[in-house]
Amino acid sequence: MRLAPVLILAALGCEGERATPATGDPECDIDRDGHESPECGGDDCDDARADVFPGAVDASGREWIDEYVGEATNEPPRVAVGLDRSVHVAAVDVRGYIWRYRLASEWTADLVGGIGATSYGYYGAASSFPGSVSSLLVDPGGVAHVATVDRWLGPLRYANDATEPWDLQILDPAGGGVVVLVEGEGAIEIVYQDFSNSLVRVARQEGDAWSIEAPIAGREILVAANPALPGVVHVLSWDDRSQSTHAVRSAGVWTEQALGQLVNLGACRIAVAGSGALHTVCLQSRVSGSDWLVHTSDEDGFEFETVMEERVRPIALHPSPDGSIHLLATRYDGGEGTSFVHGVLGGGVWEIETVDAVMGRDADLAVDGDGDPHVAYIANPTTSDQELRHATLADLDGVDQDCDGEDG
Repeated sequence: MRLAPVLILAALGCEGERATPATGDPECDIDRDGHESPECGGDDCDDARADVFPGAVDASGREWIDEYVGEATNEPPRVAVGLDRSVHVAAVDVRGYIWRYRLASEWTADLVGGIGATSYGYYGAASSFPGSVSSLLVDPGGVAHVATVDRWLGPLRYANDATEPWDLQILDPAGGGVVVLVEGEGAIEIVYQDFSNSLVRVARQEGDAWSIEAPIAGREILVAANPALPGVVHVLSWDDRSQSTHAVRSAGVWTEQALGQLVNLGACRIAVAGSGALHTVCLQSRVSGSDWLVHTSDEDGFEFETVMEERVRPIALHPSPDGSIHLLATRYDGGEGTSFVHGVLGGGVWEIETVDAVMGRDADLAVDGDGDPHVAYIANPTTSDQELRHATLADLDGVDQDCDGEDG
């Protein structure tokens, strides 16, 4: 185990008045910052931005800002960014309906379909949960694709917004577990887990029809691809004895490499860089009882290096067009909730920052064409006021955040 080069940046987030949680008419407080729009007699000079309201800090430079998107459950949302910089977020509401939210000039919402609640036994207790949106992809033509499963039981469902309304259809009743949408050399593919049969399945769209194959085995899996490398898919899998395998599909051919016992891959996230290297970030439990954030790549022979000597759980790993890798992780802050940690790996050096301006849980990460991160997350996760929110780094120069008619 070696120590990775790490640059710890100052925590991001303005030290000043925070937005007050919304309690009034949501039609009058669209950004949910506790200040209503002038049309409703309020004092919010920009009701589309949650970081703009009387009393806010007029910041400059680049800062994290976040905004209200819609209602939510504790199921993790998914986020993707199109080539036109439009932001797409998919999430399940409390009734088991999937919604796609899209931000161009403003947020809009449309119904993908209903998947209802799934009942299953967990540690002897019967529980009921809505299914989860397992993957969201926006293709180069701007079409949004959603794939979902009902927890571990399947089935695999798919829909896109090429036609209206969305048509959520069942592709495979045996689907379940991890599901990832990828662009496969001019076609949409879904790489997913058949948990009951310990198989990795690939569903490929051929015109209006789908073909399904099970090219490799895998009980527990992680899947990653990079749109700059169409047709290339990486799968990390592990079995009941914690024996891990790295499988790669390139030019239509799968190759597999036995890795032996690695760290607990269930606490890992993976991403494929533009160079083709597979990067893995994990929360590794130490013999001493402490937990460290560690990183490796297949180019390094899966030799792990320490990124942070503290308990920080990775949530998402995403490649950037500039060749860097972005990390989103959570740090539990006791009664204050959960803050996010954002990291960027570039030139062999990690830059790590704590994002104090954003507090929540159950999140996803995407990176746009300019290399800017976008986070969709659940705020107030332990209360009845759960919200689906979106956060990103933004240039605040020229923005009148405190509504006093001046910038700064």
